[in-house]
Amino acid sequence: MAQKAYLATDAQVATLAKEYVSNAEGAEKARGTYLRILVAHSLRELQKGSHKRHTSAESLGAVEAAHAHLYAVVVEATLTPDVAPNPDASDEERARRTQERNRRTTFARTSKSALVAFIKAGGRLVTLTPEDVTRDALTRFARAAREGPAALPDRVNATVERLEALVKKLMEEDPAAAKEIVDGLSVELHAIVTPPTRMRGSRKVGNLTLHAEQ
Repeated sequence: MAQKAYLATDAQVATLAKEYVSNAEGAEKARGTYLRILVAHSLRELQKGSHKRHTSAESLGAVEAAHAHLYAVVVEATLTPDVAPNPDASDEERARRTQERNRRTTFARTSKSALVAFIKAGGRLVTLTPEDVTRDALTRFARAAREGPAALPDRVNATVERLEALVKKLMEEDPAAAKEIVDGLSVELHAIVTPPTRMRGSRKVGNLTLHAEQ
């Protein structure tokens, strides 16, 4: 599914928000779909710039712009008379209404938080594909960055997941290019994890005789 498939209209976002509130069984699905919509809209905001390699600040600005618009839609869609602000209500009732309004919109805020944390941890917004992004993967990447070298395996795994998604997308558009990239990367990675073979004795190379280090 292409990025544009997740460039939801305001009406579609409003419907999704209402589904999150009214359908407990579908809440998790709605949460995941909203994150993909946020990523798609953020990428569109980022593409408005003129730079090919976007900075973290530009990516965060794109997320903020996309979130500001989408969140306003979510707030309006989930606001009902029974939770609307009422200055004449008791303190207890005002607190209840505020808590319920926050509960109904928390999925949008947590999606933004996960995406922002990913970018601040060194992740690049442009590497994400809306159809494949998950909050768990973003969170693992950010957590690994916070915890340092001890959590490097988690960070590598999160990066591999994003790379796999990108390669799958490229396979659909240009299989030959995808294969070339994977083959080249495989050779480079193998060279990293394979210790170089130390030469023993001497070896003749052209007119030169190479001797192993003692």
